Amino acid sequence: MRDIYLAQLNDLEAQFNTMLTLSCDALHYGADFQSTKSLEEMELIVERLNTLEKDIFHSCEMLILKQQPVAQDLEFITRTIKQIHDLRRMGEISLNSAKIIAQMPKECMLDLLEKMANLLFEMFDAFKDSNLQRVEEIENLMDSCFGQMKEQIAQKLQDSYLNAHWWLEILMLSKYFEKIADHISAMAYA
Repeated sequence: MRDIYLAQLNDLEAQFNTMLTLSCDALHYGADFQSTKSLEEMELIVERLNTLEKDIFHSCEMLILKQQPVAQDLEFITRTIKQIHDLRRMGEISLNSAKIIAQMPKECMLDLLEKMANLLFEMFDAFKDSNLQRVEEIENLMDSCFGQMKEQIAQKLQDSYLNAHWWLEILMLSKYFEKIADHISAMAYA
């Protein structure tokens, strides 16, 4: 009986790691300004994340109901339940980001936006390495960058309304990046 339980825990961990990898891929494709991934490929990743979230949640429910885990096992299962939602949302937000980036004229690209994207990649790596201090530092940097982005866009709009639509899209994109940072931080502290 114990062997079955351990196998179920190992399967759960493998499913979670698959979801983690897919979310990382979605983040890189959704925030990479030179990505060659098509939006259709991104949509498939997000669909897979949605399916995995449901499957993992069901596995967690069954483990809790049938095996009645305690201590570290229960903590692992409850942490997994919390984190799969964040991983799915990161995938969805990354897809939305990719849609904006795919249409955005290059002249509207701001260096600060690319800096935010790079910070996200670094933050996700820090999360995977369990470096909570670095995750927190980067989250604070992301919040600061978002504030700077609002100021830059306000200045751009004040100077000219020529690309007003794109400045608002960039503001939305920077908010998406800031929201992904919040999800990574939530997972790190789960």
